[in-house]
Amino acid sequence: MEIMDSGMHIDNEKLFAYAAAQAKLLRPDGLCTGRETVAALRRNFGALRRCHELLERRYGTMATTPSAVAWVLDNWYMVQRDYRSALPALQKARRLQSHGRDALLAELCRALLRAGQGSADEERCELFLAGFQSVTQLSRHAQGARAAALPRRAARRGARGAAAAVRAAARRLGS
Repeated sequence: MEIMDSGMHIDNEKLFAYAAAQAKLLRPDGLCTGRETVAALRRNFGALRRCHELLERRYGTMATTPSAVAWVLDNWYMVQRDYRSALPALQKARRLQSHGRDALLAELCRALLRAGQGSADEERCELFLAGFQSVTQLSRHAQGARAAALPRRAARRGARGAAAAVRAAARRLGS
């Protein structure tokens, strides 16, 4: 399901309860290594980098660009910064809880972004995490990596429009 097309927006007042309900659905069913998670992150970052390069070539020299494209081009540094900060935290994790074939943290991020139509800020991240952990405790390794995995600065209101501009890349990533 496309995050932007979900049509769902959970208000902050109900986000804790929504996260607790998600915790009942997203039960850890195994373990994955930090190495596997890093490999997936590298693949995803590569796809985003290629998308950014295409947008740069197409719109980089234009006087006016669609606002979502402008947001992606102007804030690419945040994606790079957060990618670089996530790698060491995930590489240190020998074992992470998984749900299906993905790390539980990745599923948490998707659920959080679906609840906000592709947008999240620090307050929403903390509310969601508290609600989730009221039902399912994250492992020590996952808690150490959560700051790298859960969106804080990069996924603010401006990201909502940017997500529409990079929808094709998101489909390729399978999110």
